Formats: sequence, C-alpha cells, structure tokens
Amino acid sequence: MASTSYVSSLESSPEHRSYYESVLYFSTLTPVNRMLKGVSYVYSDVIQHHIYPTFTEDIIKNTRQAIYYRTRFNKLRVGGKPVKAMKNILLSINVCPDNSHLDIAIGNRSVLLYTLNDYISALVDVNRVLKNKRCSKHFLLQMEKQKSKIVTKLNQQLQQNAILKKRQYKTLTDPDTYNAVMYRIKQNKRKLKYSDDDVNVNFDRRIPVPFIYYENNFLPNASAKIKISKNQIKNRYIEAKENVDTGEILIVEKPLVSALYSEHSITHCSNCFVRCTSLIPCSECSTMYCSEACYDEARSRYHNTECRIFQFKKTHKLSITNLQLMALRLFLIGTEDGTLLKHLMSDKVYGNPCSNKDFNFESVYVPEDYFNIHNLEDHYENVNAEEWHNFSEEAAFLLFCLKKISFFNVLQTEKDAVTLTRLEEYVGSLLLKFLLCVSVNSHEVIEFMDLRGNNNSKELPIGSAVYPTLRFASHSCCQNTVRYFHRNYVVVRASRPISVGEEIFDNYGHSYVNSTLKLRQKYLEETYFFKCQCIACIEKWPLLEDLPFNFAEAVCLKPREEINMGQIKEWSEMYRKMTLAYSDQAICFCYTYASFLYKTFKKPFREHTAVDFTIQLLLSYRGNYYDYQTDVLFNF
Repeated sequence: MASTSYVSSLESSPEHRSYYESVLYFSTLTPVNRMLKGVSYVYSDVIQHHIYPTFTEDIIKNTRQAIYYRTRFNKLRVGGKPVKAMKNILLSINVCPDNSHLDIAIGNRSVLLYTLNDYISALVDVNRVLKNKRCSKHFLLQMEKQKSKIVTKLNQQLQQNAILKKRQYKTLTDPDTYNAVMYRIKQNKRKLKYSDDDVNVNFDRRIPVPFIYYENNFLPNASAKIKISKNQIKNRYIEAKENVDTGEILIVEKPLVSALYSEHSITHCSNCFVRCTSLIPCSECSTMYCSEACYDEARSRYHNTECRIFQFKKTHKLSITNLQLMALRLFLIGTEDGTLLKHLMSDKVYGNPCSNKDFNFESVYVPEDYFNIHNLEDHYENVNAEEWHNFSEEAAFLLFCLKKISFFNVLQTEKDAVTLTRLEEYVGSLLLKFLLCVSVNSHEVIEFMDLRGNNNSKELPIGSAVYPTLRFASHSCCQNTVRYFHRNYVVVRASRPISVGEEIFDNYGHSYVNSTLKLRQKYLEETYFFKCQCIACIEKWPLLEDLPFNFAEAVCLKPREEINMGQIKEWSEMYRKMTLAYSDQAICFCYTYASFLYKTFKKPFREHTAVDFTIQLLLSYRGNYYDYQTDVLFNF
C-alpha cells in the first residue's frame, strides 16, 4: 500500500511546511478527518507556495515530427530492418494529427505488415485509409491495389488451411477450448473467401475469452457454483455452492477500471490491453487503441476528461502514476464524468466518503453501480499518518489537474486557486478514497512471454486492474485457484477439487512455496492489513526445497495398501512427458492428475506444487501470450 510522495521529493521554499510537519499534522487527525480534510490541507499549501509546475499546453500532435519518423521508417524498411521500421512508424502514427498524414502513415504500416505476412492486420490498416478518403487519388489507388494483393493472399491461406483447421478442431479434447472455437465459428460464420467490401475484419486471431457455462443469477461474471457469503470473522468472501472440479471456470471478468503501463503504450491497446500491430491513436492525445470500438468505449467511460489532462505538458518531474490514473478513471466512471457529483454530495450516505453500506446479497451485483464502487474496500482506518500524507498529495495533484481543465465549469483565478469550494473539497476526498481503494483492490495484469525455453520464459506485467467480483476472494498462501488473463479480462479456474461450502481462495502475491512465513506475514500486514490464518501459515509449511519429493515420503489420505504406487509413478512420468507438448491433451491430463493427487496425498507435497505450476504455465499459453521469437515486430 506504500505510496510515492511527490511534493516531499521537491525542493520546498522556506515558507513551505516540511514533510515532517505535515505528517505530524495528519497524526493528530482521526481517520475520518484525514479523509475529509487531508486533500484541502495539502492543496492549499502546495498551491500557495507554487510547488506544482506551471502547466502549458503540450503540442502532442506534430506533423513535422510525424513526417520525420515516417521518413526514418521508409529508410529502415528498405534497408531490411523491419523491427526498427515498425517502431518508427508507430511513433509517427502516435504523434501525427488526425489528417491525411496519419492515413499515409497507416498505409505505410500496412505495406510493412504485408511483407511480414501479417495479412489480416495489413487489411485492417488498408480499410481504414480507404474509408477516410483523405489522401491523394494516387495514394488511394495504391491502397486499392495493396488491398487486392492482401485479399488474394488471405484467400490462398484460407483455402490451404480449411481442411487442416477442421481436423484440428475435431481433435480438441478440452471442452472449454473446443466449445470456444466452435462458438466463434458459429457466431462469425466465416466464409472461405474475404470480400473486397469487408471493412470489419476480425484481426484477433487468438482463441476468444472463455465463457461460463453455469451462469450466476446474482454475480453476472461468475459461475453459478459459487456465491458471496459473510461471517463475523471474514466479513465477505466467496464460497462454493456446489462441488467444483479441477480446471472448472469460476470467474471470467472484465475489469471495472484498468490502466496500461506506459512502457507498453505503443505495443498494446490502452483499453483492452491486447498486443496489436495495427494500433490507432486518440485524435487529441498520444493514447493508442487496437480498434475504433475500443477507442469509442474508452471515450464513453472516462477518456474524454483524462484526454484533456494529457494535453497539458508537465514541466517538472511530476507525472500521473498508474495508481493515480486508475483512481481518476474510477472517479469518472462512478460519477458518470462528474454529472452525479451534486446528487452524491447531498446524499446522507455517499456525501461522506468514509460511510459504507453492507453488500446486498439479494440483488444482482452491478459493478459500475455507484453503490458498489463506493463500497470498495479502502482500509482507511488502518493507514498510518505518513501514508495518509502521501496519498493526500497524489489526490491533491489529481484535483489540481481537474481544476486546470475547468472540470468544475469555473474559470480559475489566482485568488480562488488556493481556496477550494465545497464541491472541490468533496471531489478531493473522493479521489483520496479511490486511491486507497485501488491500492488494495488492484491486480497486476500479466502477459506470458516465451523466450523459447522454460528457464528463460517469464511473466511480463503490462498493466493493473480492479476486478469487482474477484476482489471478494480471500487470500491464502496455498490457494485453490489459478488466475490468468485474456487481454485485460481475468479468468479464474479451480486448481484442485473444491467441496460444497469450501472457501474460494486467491493469492495476493506471496506463496508458501517461495516465501518464508515471516516474510509473507510482514508483506500482508503492511499491504493488506491482516494476519494470514491459512493452513500453510498455521501449520508452518516448509519452502519448496524442503518438501517431500518421493511418493514413499508423502502422507496418504487413505490406507497406503489401497494405493497402486506403480500406477502413480507411471502417471507421474506420463504427466512430465505430456506437459512438454503444451497441448489440450496435456492440460486435461493435468486436471485429472491434480484431482487424483489431492484426493490421495495430503499437502504439502512437492508433486502437488509441480502440477499446480504446470497448470498455471499451460493456461498462460491460452491467455496473454507473446512469443519472442515469432512476434519479432515487438522486439524493440
């Protein structure tokens, strides 16, 4: 939950209150008053002493710079350097105003994608240029010829692969994969020929996000086999209503709010996090999207306001962090871009950011309803004075940004700059609350990066997100679920058999396998304000290297004479061979083998851990997956 302090890192003026004086002030306030008065206290000080930078309009879009990058692109493409060429054309598209030069850059990118056999993305780019019709007739004629070549190549590919694809689909053994592929075929009704008039090509070639077979009437993103429960010790948590099999999908959820890490801004879509070679820019700022649909969705939810903030140039070291960006977006989504503010401020419950209502177990859970956003856990009563000061600084800076873009429809003068109105104070307290909410409810979105070889493969964090249903899952150092990502969707599956009434556990970052009990407890208490009481902590399970390895050393859950040890060893060897193939048969066998192990041997046992890791690895290939050797265009 640690937060970065901005103002304290700057060189303060002699009159400016010191960091320690400010922390001391916060230590004298109650948690409620810290929430209500913290932002006003920090804001008046930093504005009065000009701590924040002077904002000037930033020339984000620059035709000359776009032409410069495009010229470099052409030289690199002709020189046989496609990776560097791709980076330059993406930079050109990113900084280019929304005019004919943007269409030329997109058309040039299409040529590069065609030469690298990425025909679908190339066709998407060509269709965009032809649809806008802003370029010269000569250039549009070239694009028509380019489209004809692309369609010819696509038709050849489809004809060649038609029979092979049918055979592949028939051999799929995992029902989730098979049904997902069949569902896509049925929905799209794809023909074996691309039409020249087709401008809505589906360029996402991966298996779509899995869907839940047993729909939950109260939790739209969850399986009917789970529910939200409550007790005096744990408050709200998720438990199984029915028996759950290994590998069964429990949650498939789109984030309530998410933010892409800045280092992935020209390789991934800012809205859905998909890795894409045909990104398009926002017409006003440098944010990139995979499609017009994602761009429109972002604008309708939050981007109209944040875009105006991005158009200001910050002349000092200050910048909007990922945590601040999610808090700002949560505020904009919850208040419907500020239109609900006056109503919420006058409400008896919502007018106080510290107030909380109990979860309604009788009604359908609607994540974007303000009731549910307001009731996100924030742990404000557990935050110490130093962290309150740091979070208040971050909220004050967001408030400063909103005032600079006239979010409150008031022309700011030098006189009112220091003093906040009642509405501005309320917005500041909401931003502070949402910063606390995001810090304890967010998950890091992962992309699995294959460097060809298990020792070199790694998980690549691409952003962070808040998942409204998954947030109810309690932590365990030996969780019974596995989590992976499709774009910014999260998919949660059971990693072992779960019985009726058993709690569904997630893992917040530290496992008994690789972290000592002392380290785990310290991390959880400092970050999430609780002491873990899972079975691994209570029984003080050892680390991975100290776990029993041989089946003869494992503790059995039934008489050993009833267990066929020869068959188990045979299954163990078969499991190790099958997992190297990364096939559907391998994942199905892992589910079966994991179920058998959990019913036969007591944890902790090294074979349990090995199978859990393998299931996580195999599922990672089904979600966000990046092959470093094959997807060479992103290796910059």
